[in-house]
Amino acid sequence: MEFAIPLALFLAFVVIVATLQHSAKANTAWRNAARELGFDHVQGRMTVRPRMSGFIDDHAVTVTTVTRGSGNSRRTYTAYDVAFPQSLGFPLKLTRQSMFSGIRKFFGGEDIEVGDARFDPKVIVEGDDRSVRTFLTARRRERVRRFLSSRDYAEVNQEGVHWETAGRETSDTKLMQAVRTGVDLAAGLVAEHPRDRMFDRAERARRDGDPGKALAILGLPSTTPTEGEAPVDVEPDPPEATTAEPTVEERLLEGELLLLGDRRDEARRAFESAAAVEPDDTEVREWLARAESEPPAPAPRPIESEVAEPEVSEPDVAGAPDGITVDAVCDALFASDVSSFDAGRIFDERFRDRVVAWSGTVTRVEDYSIDFVFKGGAGTKVVVAIATVEATFGGEREVSAVVQRPADDPSPAVGDTWSFRGRLVKADGFMRNLYVATA
Repeated sequence: MEFAIPLALFLAFVVIVATLQHSAKANTAWRNAARELGFDHVQGRMTVRPRMSGFIDDHAVTVTTVTRGSGNSRRTYTAYDVAFPQSLGFPLKLTRQSMFSGIRKFFGGEDIEVGDARFDPKVIVEGDDRSVRTFLTARRRERVRRFLSSRDYAEVNQEGVHWETAGRETSDTKLMQAVRTGVDLAAGLVAEHPRDRMFDRAERARRDGDPGKALAILGLPSTTPTEGEAPVDVEPDPPEATTAEPTVEERLLEGELLLLGDRRDEARRAFESAAAVEPDDTEVREWLARAESEPPAPAPRPIESEVAEPEVSEPDVAGAPDGITVDAVCDALFASDVSSFDAGRIFDERFRDRVVAWSGTVTRVEDYSIDFVFKGGAGTKVVVAIATVEATFGGEREVSAVVQRPADDPSPAVGDTWSFRGRLVKADGFMRNLYVATA
């Protein structure tokens, strides 16, 4: 007992010293960051919260700390606010989906779904329905989704962007990087980027099962056609779009498209360029790692006729040559809790090169001379709706098979129920597209 009091005093002294050292380190970091950013700075003291504030490109920025909870659950967070130059003019609140989001919606909570299979499961959307749908272009959705998904607490509303990180930040580099990331997001949300229309068109081409055309629409110098690959004729964009600096979202889209075409080295460079801008982004790092570990592409096989007659009586085939059903693939790749990155990994591990026999409704038929995914010579590409999968909070998403077949075979017509047999070669988890080459 006689040692208990001195020990307690010693431990209290150690805690006080550690707290003072942490505070001094944080004060130095905040002071340095404020100086580099040209911000005003108020040093944190016992009764005064630290704060730095200023303007970057007409965006008012404030960084401070907040404390939440009480007793043993009391925690400090670094809070960032980046205001838009002016309010958007309509109610808006975008937050991250969580395990409680379904319960919230069940009891009447608002959540506008915009029909984006990658965005809707990740982001709660509240606001004026019509204004929100107009505002959330494809590129804006991608920026918001990535920003919210990588932060435990963040919100985008009609006034600006707010987010918090655990603890009081003690690195001036991380403080400045966080501020610049928030300003970049805010600027990208309020201003029409010259390449917005280009990005939307590229996403539509990808959804239609034409990643080669999507890549051509992006028109990035690093993705010009390879030797033997026919250039894709696309509608030209205005000069300001073709000269504008590509965004991180475009680089990620570029990399994903290149992986679909088995152009791994170019995909890796695209992801590296995105990582250079946002080195701490988890999604960027995951895609870069996948590009570095992607298995070598098999040599393209000659196109053989492996397709049944265009008309079948049943809309679904219960089995397949390798025992792979549509439901089995959809459950593994396109469940609401499976990311597009994980879908690609699972496909490579479980389904790549498996032979299937499925059927569905033809939605698109297109001849090609050289295809971005299938390679080889001329052929026909048939897009077939083969299933629907449940969205996170109600509704359904269509799953399509993009089927390769010989150019001289009779083509089914759009609207036909059509059965086919082929080899699974690629999966686009974002667009719910499965690429099926001749077996």
